[in-house]
Amino acid sequence: MRAAALRILGAVAAALTLVGFGVTDSRADATQPTSPAPVAVLVPIIADAGDGQFLSADDIAAETAPDGDWSLLVSAAQRYNLTVALDSRIIASIAALGDSAPESARTWNEAVTALDPIVLPWGNADVWALTNSIHHQFTAEQFGALAGIDPSTLVPWPSGNVVLPDSLGVTESRGFAQFLGFDDQFVGGINAIASRTLGEAVAPGSTAPIADAVAAIRSEAVVGSSIALPADPSQLDATRASAVLAALFGNGQSSFTVSPLRVTVGGVTRSIHHVVEQPSLLNSVLGQFTRDEERAAAISDEPAAFMANRVRELAVITRDLTSADFEPAAERFIANNHWVGDVVSISIASEYTVLSNSADVPISISNSSNATVSVSVNVRSTSGIVQVDVPSQAITIEPRSNVRITVPMTVVANGRTSLVATLVDPDGNAIGSPVSFPIVVQAQWEIVTVVVFFGSVVVIMTIGIIRTIRRRRALA
Repeated sequence: MRAAALRILGAVAAALTLVGFGVTDSRADATQPTSPAPVAVLVPIIADAGDGQFLSADDIAAETAPDGDWSLLVSAAQRYNLTVALDSRIIASIAALGDSAPESARTWNEAVTALDPIVLPWGNADVWALTNSIHHQFTAEQFGALAGIDPSTLVPWPSGNVVLPDSLGVTESRGFAQFLGFDDQFVGGINAIASRTLGEAVAPGSTAPIADAVAAIRSEAVVGSSIALPADPSQLDATRASAVLAALFGNGQSSFTVSPLRVTVGGVTRSIHHVVEQPSLLNSVLGQFTRDEERAAAISDEPAAFMANRVRELAVITRDLTSADFEPAAERFIANNHWVGDVVSISIASEYTVLSNSADVPISISNSSNATVSVSVNVRSTSGIVQVDVPSQAITIEPRSNVRITVPMTVVANGRTSLVATLVDPDGNAIGSPVSFPIVVQAQWEIVTVVVFFGSVVVIMTIGIIRTIRRRRALA
C-alpha cells in the first residue's frame, strides 16, 4: 500500500511539474513582442482633371517641386517600399516637354520610374464606363497611343460606378491583361473597408487623430490584404498622407507589393454579382462622342487619331461619376462644338497691303492632329473694293503640319477692307470661327513707283552725261 501510495504521489508531483512548466512557457510567449502583419499600400499619383490634355510645364514643376504633392508621395513610397500607380498622362506630359521639362520633373521622373510603378490609362480612365463605339473600343492599344507608351504595361482601375455583366469580358477583349479592383467586387482585391478608413484619414481638412486612424487601419487590414490611398487627387492631402504612412510603418510594420488581378474571365471570382447601369448623363456624353466620330470620319480617314484630344477629355471626366466635378464637366463636353477648330485652324495674319491691281493673299492652315485631314477654305471680301477670284479651295493637310495657300484677288478701288476666311468640312459645316484679314488697297502706288524709278534713272543718266561733257572740255 505504501509503495503504491508513493508511486501515485510521484506521478501527481510530476504532473504538477509539467503543468507548471506549461504555464511558465505560456506566460513567456505572451510577453514576447509581436510584429504587425505586413500590409501593402497602393499610392496613386494621378493628375488633376483640368481639360484632360497634356499638362503644362508650370503645373508639372509645382507638383514635382520638393514640397509638391507628387514629390511627397514618391518620397513616402521610396521610404516604406510602397507600390505606386502612375497616371500615364503624367508620363506623356513630361516626355512631350522634352528638354524644356523642368529639372525637378526630370529628377522626379527618374525616381518614380525606379519604383517600377503600375501604369494607369490616361487620366485613370474608367474603362468599364466607356461603351464601344464605331471607331473607338477604348483598347489598351488606343490608350497606349494616347500616351505614347507600351499598351501591355497599362493596368486599368475601374471605379465601380458602372458594372455590367460583361465588364470583365470586355476588359479582356480590349487587350488589358491586369486590372485593379476592390474586394467588395473581386476576391483578392484591395481591402475596400481599410482603404475607406485610410481615405478619411488623409482627406483634406481631416483632423482625426492619426494614431486612432492607424489603429483602425491595422484592425481592418487582415493578413495579406492591401489598401489604397484615394485615386482622386482632390480627396488627398499629400502632407497628411505622408504623416499617416509614417505612423503606420513607424513601429516595424513591413510592406509588400500590391499585385493587380488577372483579367481572365472565370479566373477572378466576383465577390458580389451586382450590376450598376450607366447614368443618363453618361449616356448623353457617349452619344455626343458618337456624333463627333461621324464628323471626324468626314474630315479624315483616320478618325481615331484625329479625335485623340477628344478621347483624352472623355477619359478624364468619366473616371469618377460620383465626383462633384462630373456633371459640370460632362455638360461642357456635350456643349463643346469648337473641338474640331482646336485641331484644324487658320493662322491669323497681320494687315496685308496691296499695291497693284491684282494680288495673291497668303493664308496658312494648320493641323495639330496625328491624322491627315481634308477641308476646304472659303474666302470672301467684306466690301466691293476687292474681288476674290477663287472663293473656295479644297486642301489636304498632313499630320502635324501646315499648308500655305494663296487667294488670288482683283482690285476694284483703293481703300480698306477685309477678307474673311472660313474652314468647312466636306459636308459644308463650318470648322471653328471665321478669321478676318485686314486689307489695305493702294493700287496707284504701282504707277507712282514706276514713274519715280524711271525718273530717277533719267536724272542720274543726265547728270552723268553733263559731267562727262564738262570733263572733256576741261581736258581740251
